[in-house]
Amino acid sequence: MICLLKPIRWILIGIVLARPATDARALDPNRLPSQYVREQWTTETRFPGGTVNGIAQTVDGYLWIGTDRGLIRFDGFNFRPVSFSSTTASGVPILQLLTDAGGKLWVRPQGADLVRQKDGKFESVRFGPDAITALFKR
Repeated sequence: MICLLKPIRWILIGIVLARPATDARALDPNRLPSQYVREQWTTETRFPGGTVNGIAQTVDGYLWIGTDRGLIRFDGFNFRPVSFSSTTASGVPILQLLTDAGGKLWVRPQGADLVRQKDGKFESVRFGPDAITALFKR
């Protein structure tokens, strides 16, 4: 029985090696790059600009972009600057963004407070007298 296994193994290896190799391409080689749908967002188009410090996606599908010019929400088509409250301007630098296990957005703006999005509204959260210096998820 051991003698039969060696020839069968070599036959299988030969079949695998003899089968024609096929190309696996991500793009159709007969199409020009200009024929594909693509979009680029710049300050000249619709992106409000600023240095991006963080990006997070919430369970509702929005992309949140934290920049040195403020918080921006992207719905797949439009960028919209967001204010935390009526007393907070939208231009506060955002240092970090994070989504927790429940899908809630946490924002670390410049300053001592932390901001959490809860039920579609932003609320300020304070964890003592010291400024928050980093966020991480366990």
